[in-house]
Amino acid sequence: MTERNGSVISFDLIYQFSKEDIEKRIEEVRTTVMQQMRANMDNYVWKNIKSLEELESTRMSAVRKFLSDYEKGKAEGRYVFHELPDKLPYGADYFDIGLSSHFLLMYTSLGYNFHIASMTEMLRVCKEIRIFPIVDLDANKTDLISVC
Repeated sequence: MTERNGSVISFDLIYQFSKEDIEKRIEEVRTTVMQQMRANMDNYVWKNIKSLEELESTRMSAVRKFLSDYEKGKAEGRYVFHELPDKLPYGADYFDIGLSSHFLLMYTSLGYNFHIASMTEMLRVCKEIRIFPIVDLDANKTDLISVC
């Protein structure tokens, strides 16, 4: 988004760590993540990305791009350490859209109240929010969706 002259701010717990720490952790879990993907291949639609090898290549390319921008983005306030559902440092409707990717609704162990409080805080600062995917870690429709 920044490359396209758009404005974006990303909030995540990972931003408490250095570029080197993040890079090290990605390499530590890379094999495990790909083994999990291989075990769950049937839970995905292989339309745009045709193989696990292409997926890994695409992901690692995105990681390299992120890491090359990480320190500059932190200095510019685009990568902000934050933990939902804590209050974000912005007023109501500050953002046009908020996106939760691979977090909310996936981790059912965090409980209903956590997810509702997190979405409520996102809705306070965003005119609209989008959450995906809406499955749990086992690729099952999350039980939380029926109560949200």
